[in-house]
Amino acid sequence: MMVFTAGSIVDHVTTYYGLTLPNVIELNQVVLMMIGSGVWNLVEVSLLIIGNINGFFVSDSKSEIMAVFSMTLLLLVGIVRLFAGFHNMMVIFNVVYI
Repeated sequence: MMVFTAGSIVDHVTTYYGLTLPNVIELNQVVLMMIGSGVWNLVEVSLLIIGNINGFFVSDSKSEIMAVFSMTLLLLVGIVRLFAGFHNMMVIFNVVYI
């Protein structure tokens, strides 16, 4: 759950900061739609809370297969979001320092 939480926070913060810079645009149409309607922060916080609650309850589950499957999915989502956040950092560094 730590990787999921860290990935979600890093991706969201770097995206939020990157969009304040000139010549930086968001290519994800779903995120653009959420930003335009003003629900992006709410959706991000909701997904973070739901993912962590899911991880907490599934880790206490009697079904070991479900626990392993759910925790693996949370780990994979966290890794993808961390990668996206690091990519955002590279874009930010290129805009600010180059």
